[in-house]
This record gives sequence, structure tokens and C-alpha cells, in this order.
Amino acid sequence: MEGETVTQEIESKNDERTTDDCALLLENESRQNTKTRLLDFLIGFVFITPVFVLFWSSTWLLQDLFTPSIFPRSPRLELVVSVGTSSFVILALMITQNRIQEYLEQRGRLFRVFIWGFLVYIIGVSAVVFWRGVWKAIDCVTGKSIFSALISHTLGFVILSVCNAACNITATPVYILKDNFEPVVKVELRVGEVNHWVPTKDITARAYLIINSIFTVIVVGICVVSFWRGTWILVETSGANLISPSLQTQRVCVFFVGSVIHALCFWSSRPLGDFIAQSTWSRNVKTVLELAYIYVQGIGVVSLWMGWWYVGDLLMTQVCSPPLMASLCHVISVILLFSGKFAINLLSTPAFCRMHTAHALEGFNLGSYFGIPVPPVIPKRADDDLTETSNLK
Repeated sequence: MEGETVTQEIESKNDERTTDDCALLLENESRQNTKTRLLDFLIGFVFITPVFVLFWSSTWLLQDLFTPSIFPRSPRLELVVSVGTSSFVILALMITQNRIQEYLEQRGRLFRVFIWGFLVYIIGVSAVVFWRGVWKAIDCVTGKSIFSALISHTLGFVILSVCNAACNITATPVYILKDNFEPVVKVELRVGEVNHWVPTKDITARAYLIINSIFTVIVVGICVVSFWRGTWILVETSGANLISPSLQTQRVCVFFVGSVIHALCFWSSRPLGDFIAQSTWSRNVKTVLELAYIYVQGIGVVSLWMGWWYVGDLLMTQVCSPPLMASLCHVISVILLFSGKFAINLLSTPAFCRMHTAHALEGFNLGSYFGIPVPPVIPKRADDDLTETSNLK
């Protein structure tokens, strides 16, 4: 009896130690996650976003300065050529990306990284050309009125929501990634990550890739630009009417509001996303809450970009010659993007597309520079298995 008592006491102490060890591991993991999240927040807000916006604003300004001279009498033709050329480049890389990847796998590491960087740069410039062309084309057709902006804003978000692609209205610092070349087994472009349809016997994988690529560029790309254009004009007009007629004061206030929205959304994304994913609410309720969260994020990131864009405009137009400063800022931003290993973020809409799924809340996935981005997963229920079984039958 005494031996059994001693054995029970030892087992009890071992259980307590195991419990304490597990609690300590969970606490350390929580601290590590908090540290990683803090680093992601700081590098995304302080470094990646300003550099990324500088690349976009300098590329946009260079087009404003030089492309009109190519079509001096036909500004609309210039926009058509811009959208057509950029769409062709992006679609061509989307459709041929698998062959490009196979070709790169047979080459050396340095060559693969160089070609990958060159193609990412081409896609990044093409994305800016596409955005500028679509943005100004909508301006030419509908004007810049409040009504036009409201329609553009609403239609863009509604169509993206119906297409399960609303999360694409966000950009840095909301969603960030890091270039990863170690271990270098293969260098992937990761262009056009979208899954709107599943290939069937009647649709080959090649046709499926072409359909997806066209849908990503034409529908998702134009709708994202439409949302940003409408939001930009609405925020700009609201700032002029509610804050101050001074453009500098407007942009400072808008930047502050965007920063607050981003901070609140960033730090609430994980607990709020996990809470909604683990709840017993229906999938429709979870989708509505996810879309509401994405919408607020979209307003915040547009406001944030407006502030940084204004700083870039001041730097490139007020310091010295705009063409010289725009070219210099473009080169500097490219160097920082690749040296900082976040050039992958140049693969933005319409070249890169995220997709909502039935088993995860992609809208709460903010990416990560220091970790692995994982969206909150919705646990499967028994009735889901029954539904899948009935569908198979």
C-alpha cells in the first residue's frame, strides 16, 4: 500500500510538471507570436509601406510626365494602349508562369533569382500602368463627381464580394509577404493565385488557367481599381468639406485616421478572426462579418496611402526637377524593395489575387514578414461531412 501511495504521488508530481511545462511552452509561444506580430506591424507601417507607395507614386508620375507626349492629341487612346499593354504583359506571364518555373529550375541559383527579380519588376510596373489606365478611363467616362465616386466605390466592393475576392482591396501594410529564396529549390512567380472554378472533364487545365487569368485581370483587377478610385475621391472630398481647405492639413488628418484604423484592425485581426471562425454562427453570418472587417480595412489602407502619396508628391515635385526626382525615387524604391526582401509585394492586383474559401477567413489573414501567414480556419462540422457525402452520391 505504501509503495502504491508513493507511486501515485510521483505520477501526480510528474503530471503537475507536465502541465507546468505545457503552460510554459504556451506562454513562450504566445510571447513569440506577440513579438513577431509587433515586428510585422512596425516594419510594415514604418518601412515597407512608404517604400512601396514611393514606387507606385514615382512610377505613376513618370507616366504622367512622359506618356502624354506619345499621344499628344489622343489622351483616351493613351489610356487604351496603357490598359491593353499592361493587361497583355500580366496575362502572358500568368499563362506561361509554369513553363517559366520549369525553365528556371534547370538554371543556377543566381540566374534564377535575377530572372525572378526582373519579372517581378516588370509585373510591378505593369500593375501601376494598369491601375493608372483604368483609373483615368473611369474618370473620363464618369467624371470625378461624388455620385460617380460613390457608384465606383459601391460597385467595386459588391462585385468583389460576390466573386469571393473582396480581400484584394487591401494592400501593404495590411497584407505583406517576404521574398524567400532559402532553400532555393525553385523560384516561383506566384502570379494570379485564384481559384474561381474547378477544372472539369470539359475544361482542360490549360483552358482553366487562361479563364482564371482573364477573370483575375479583367474582373478582379478593374473592380479593385474602381473601389480604390471611389474611396480616394470620397475621402478626399470629405476631408475638404469636414476638416480643412488646406491640402496639407487634410492629408495629415486622413493619414492619422488611416493609421488608427490600420492599428485597430491589425491587432484585432487574430483574436477577432479566431472568435468568428470558432463560433457556432452560420457561414453566411461569418461571411458578412468578414466582409465588414475587410471593408473597414479597405477604408483605412486607402487613407494611409493618401498620406504617404502626398509626401511622395511633395518630395518629387517641390524639391527639384520632377522627372529627375521621380526617376531617382523610382530607382531608390526598387533597390530598397529587393534589398529588403519584400519585392514579392509588387505582385499586386491584377497580377496577384487572393480567394475566400469555405473553410477559412482569408479576410483576417494579414500576411507576415517574419512568420508564416495563416488565416483563421473554420472547424468542420458533422453536417458538412454529410453534405459532402450527399454531393458525392
